[in-house]
Amino acid sequence: MKNIYRTRAFVELFYRVKDFRYMALYRVFVVAILFLFTCMLRVKSTELMIQNMCVAVAAFIALLGMIAMIPLLRVNAGYTLLAFVTVFLSVFLLDYFFRGIEKMQVITLRFVTMRGIATAMTFVFVHSDKDILFVPLLDAIGSLVAVILVFVELKKENIAIHFSGVKAALEKLKASFVCFASDMATTAFGALNTLLIGAFLPATDVAYWSVCMQLIGAVQTMYTPITEGVYPEMIKTKSWNFIKQLLMIFMPVVFAGSAFSIAVAPYVLQIVGGEQYVAATSLFRALVPVLIFSFPGIVLGWPTLGALDKAAQVTKTTILSAVVQVASLLLLIATGHFTVMWIAIFRCVTEFVLMTSRGWYCWKYRKEFC
Repeated sequence: MKNIYRTRAFVELFYRVKDFRYMALYRVFVVAILFLFTCMLRVKSTELMIQNMCVAVAAFIALLGMIAMIPLLRVNAGYTLLAFVTVFLSVFLLDYFFRGIEKMQVITLRFVTMRGIATAMTFVFVHSDKDILFVPLLDAIGSLVAVILVFVELKKENIAIHFSGVKAALEKLKASFVCFASDMATTAFGALNTLLIGAFLPATDVAYWSVCMQLIGAVQTMYTPITEGVYPEMIKTKSWNFIKQLLMIFMPVVFAGSAFSIAVAPYVLQIVGGEQYVAATSLFRALVPVLIFSFPGIVLGWPTLGALDKAAQVTKTTILSAVVQVASLLLLIATGHFTVMWIAIFRCVTEFVLMTSRGWYCWKYRKEFC
């Protein structure tokens, strides 16, 4: 009941917002949170979620420290804090569980719902730079609806969440540390470019880089349903022929899509960012090879090597590519060539290193495939 009362207090606070559009969105957000709390109270135990929430709280504290130290984040503190809400809600998405029981349709449904709601509401509420705070808020609402769908699915399957004890949790955490380190390195070094650009380059370059990387990231999200569907199949079959057929089918599509992206780059940038972002056309085109290299790099990673119990090798390739990226950034800073174009070139090199190193490991362990 205490949680409900606290949430009602937040409702009263949000109702004081003067902007009608913000008020309406906050009401939707709070009602969804109340429903989520109700779902959580119905499961037999929520200790595991509380543990994940503690990790999220630690990350939030770290974020506050970054906001205090980094001028770019400090100036945009409101946007940064709202964006973290989506990160926090990801604790409850439970994709790993549904992937394990091979119910990929749940992941697909929540992904489409989350992105669809956020995108549709963006067209309704975001009309100018003054509406920038709506972007993370709408993402959070989309994520919250996706979390609710996950809990509804758990209820349909009569699945309750249990906590097996601190010792067992720590043992599992230790066993999965390699996977954690790999994902952490990918995320951290993926954000490093943006942080350094914000620290050393003008705001215009930061804007160009952010828009271009968002477009690249939007395309890469389409790889996710494919690669996530590959992993359960590879766990069962460990078939190299399956991977080869997958790459033979999708790589021509990736090449065609990349060529199309290069051709329509100025028009896409104008639609997404406005006339002032057309100047980023060359930068976007320089980043397109990332799309070509990243697809086979992702496929050959966890879906392929991971299925062979080669988690350490996947992590090594991730760390190798991260080292290459950091070394290239330091080289650019030291030589005075720290520009967005050179950063884009080395970003492509990093993806190429990741792809080739994972390909080499697949060749090395080729006899272990069926």
